[in-house]
Amino acid sequence: MNGSKKNHAARIAAGLGLPVLLLSGALYGQGGEMKWMRAGSLRSNFSEQGAQVENAIASAPTICYGLAWPAEYGMAQSSLAQNAVWLMCRDFFDPVRQRTYPAKAVGTGYRATTDWPNQMFPVSHRLFARFPAPAVSVDNESASENETWDMVDEIDDGILADRMIVTKLHSSMGITMTKKIMAFTQQNHENYYVIEYVFKNTGIIDAQGGTYSQTLQDCYFFMSHRYAFSGESVTGYNQGWGTWESTWGRNTISDVMGTDPNAGDYEGIRAVFAWYGPQSTRTVSDDWGCPNEQADPTDNVPDEILAAARYAGIMTLHADRSASDPSDNPFQPVTTAFTGSDDPVYAATVTQYDETMMQRKYNLAKAGHAARSHAEEVGDGFANTWGSDGGGYAPCTSYGPYTLAPGDSIRIVQAEAVAGLSRAKNREVARNWILWDNAAADKPVLMRPNGQTTTDHGLYKREWVWTCEDSLMQSFRRAKAAYDSDFGFPQPPPPPETFTVSSGGDRIMLTWSANAETDPNFDGYEIWRAKGIVDQPNAVYEKIWECNAAGATTRYDDMSAQRGVDYYYYIVSKDDGSRNDAHPGTPLVSSKFYTMTNKPAYLRRPAGTSLDSIRVVPNPYVISKQALQFGLQSGYDRIAFFGLPPFCKIKIFTERGDLIQSIDHDNGTGDEKWESVTSSNQIIVTGLYVAYFEVTQDYSDSQGVLQFKKGQNTYRKFIVIR
Repeated sequence: MNGSKKNHAARIAAGLGLPVLLLSGALYGQGGEMKWMRAGSLRSNFSEQGAQVENAIASAPTICYGLAWPAEYGMAQSSLAQNAVWLMCRDFFDPVRQRTYPAKAVGTGYRATTDWPNQMFPVSHRLFARFPAPAVSVDNESASENETWDMVDEIDDGILADRMIVTKLHSSMGITMTKKIMAFTQQNHENYYVIEYVFKNTGIIDAQGGTYSQTLQDCYFFMSHRYAFSGESVTGYNQGWGTWESTWGRNTISDVMGTDPNAGDYEGIRAVFAWYGPQSTRTVSDDWGCPNEQADPTDNVPDEILAAARYAGIMTLHADRSASDPSDNPFQPVTTAFTGSDDPVYAATVTQYDETMMQRKYNLAKAGHAARSHAEEVGDGFANTWGSDGGGYAPCTSYGPYTLAPGDSIRIVQAEAVAGLSRAKNREVARNWILWDNAAADKPVLMRPNGQTTTDHGLYKREWVWTCEDSLMQSFRRAKAAYDSDFGFPQPPPPPETFTVSSGGDRIMLTWSANAETDPNFDGYEIWRAKGIVDQPNAVYEKIWECNAAGATTRYDDMSAQRGVDYYYYIVSKDDGSRNDAHPGTPLVSSKFYTMTNKPAYLRRPAGTSLDSIRVVPNPYVISKQALQFGLQSGYDRIAFFGLPPFCKIKIFTERGDLIQSIDHDNGTGDEKWESVTSSNQIIVTGLYVAYFEVTQDYSDSQGVLQFKKGQNTYRKFIVIR
């Protein structure tokens, strides 16, 4: 195995805190090779198997790592536990067993069945990008999650999406499934994926490419989506304020809409969707949204939050009428239902020759629309006590029946979205509710979503949570409009191709490339900052600077940074807001996730006050004691120069006077690190060395007193023992 790829997979595992099976340099588990979408506010993994099985990555404190939104607050915002994709037909002649099966079913999910390798055969699993992720660094080290997660296989500036995963599998039924997932980063379209399936009767029935040609009768294509919304409320078994069973969706409620195109209220949205149902075992006065009742509003920790103030769902954008008629059939999907997630049809032991289970799957796929939705069945009760399935209930859809002669294909397009309260509104509502519930406030009148006031804090919170459904429907409408226009919505200027953050003595310096300024709609930049943590639920991002095109620059010095605090940054390019149809006047901005730093910048030691302040540390430098003397850094032997002038030239000579390295110290601090290598990248040997320091510009203190004059210089000797 390639060593770099092996280490890359290990870094991914470490980032998740999970064990991992290393194969082919990728992250593997029961779900096979994973590709990640992390360019927009919706973050998810996608398996080469075509669906996400239970524990697809590895054993984990919580089951799911899919559909995390809003993504800047980490994978704790995940909403999908697993899903399933089944391919089915009737009267299938199996060329291996040499017999006809009344119903044939193959596919993936929910569980990783040992028979899966005999049913589905991955051909390719590739991530395409319209442009590469920017190069992001902090203090000369790569500092972007994209280096680990945005593993692009090919750059293609002709694709419509910002990122696109294309997965292709053959099946033992002779149907080849090609699944294309498209992600966008324009802020009005970044919380949904467009997913296109093409099911083609190629006759390829095994991993070696063997074929058997036959017409497939009454084919159905079935998808099930097991949503779970525990989010950050459960950090491990019985840890956190949420309930353990909510991690697998025992309390999830689902609904359906748009099953009858002839209905008077039909608006073109045919979808199934789901949300967090209040838990019967929770002792809070009102569990809508899963509020953190343990939060202390007085401790300045931003954990007053509703963990489940979001809805998720999947809508149908297109389904072919038949193999010979590619126009959209508004009566597809033909089946919308809800199934128990621990139903035997999802068991890991089901094989493609289990006639009873295959017939049950086929019957489920062609069952039609349920007389009552899951939401109607649960009513005012608790979803976690309704029904007999301990795994909870999940929405499912099925398309068909289709007849596929050899060479025929069917195309189905969906949009899967997650939407809800913005983080700011979420924290506002949760804090108000907690203050009321703790009787710590003066019982203020609260503003409901409709603009009316109330003194009922439970009603206040519930109504705000219920607006998440409106947000989801808005996302569906935007996805439909985007699809109908062939994704012709306006794009923001591109992000800077490079973004560099440098820790200074009295400031943190940010520089970036000017490539966005060639965009005809460019109108400046915004810089945002988080203190202490990033990519975590309690992170707080604040805008600290912006400019328009007239004042555009490629450098900003953060003078407001405080000593002892870690800072994380991102920069976005923006337009003037004239093209934002959803929010007129609001600029379209590049994705924050392209430039968000994951390593801290901080104020370093201040510059020295005279040349006498300069020290070489450690001195002597003993390679065998490096961990005790200065620590291991990036695999190099680092020697530090402290107490430097803010701007100087450092030249390092051997004892006999040979110049081996020159360093420009220009960051205004008193620190500089040297990796103990020469200018020709050779590691230095044992010996006595001389460092020469020369001031490169006049420098005065805050009172205007000259501290350093250009040309001043001094020497320091130091010893290296290897």
